[in-house]
Amino acid sequence: MATNTLEEQPVQATENESMDVSSEDAVPDTKSGVRVDPNAALQSARFKKGDLVHMPVFANGMRTKVVFTIYDRKYNTRGGYVEYQLKNVFTMELHSRGAFIREKDLKAGS
Repeated sequence: MATNTLEEQPVQATENESMDVSSEDAVPDTKSGVRVDPNAALQSARFKKGDLVHMPVFANGMRTKVVFTIYDRKYNTRGGYVEYQLKNVFTMELHSRGAFIREKDLKAGS
């Protein structure tokens, strides 16, 4: 007849090998004499600081084209796109209190 007693077995110490990152798997800073650029995503940006762009803006119920200069830009890592901070050419104020606008909403030139 079977008994309901638990058999005692020795516990073996296990090392967590998945937590250790070997130096072989890490991405090197340089490879074949070429450094990894931390701002590589900004290299693909369509506009740089000081460029003239325009976009439609709704004011008083009417859509008008407003010309801006690029004041600042940043890469949105979460969405994988570039965003720009715009400065109005005529008023010299930041658009929407400095809010960042997606690249797809802007058009080049004036």
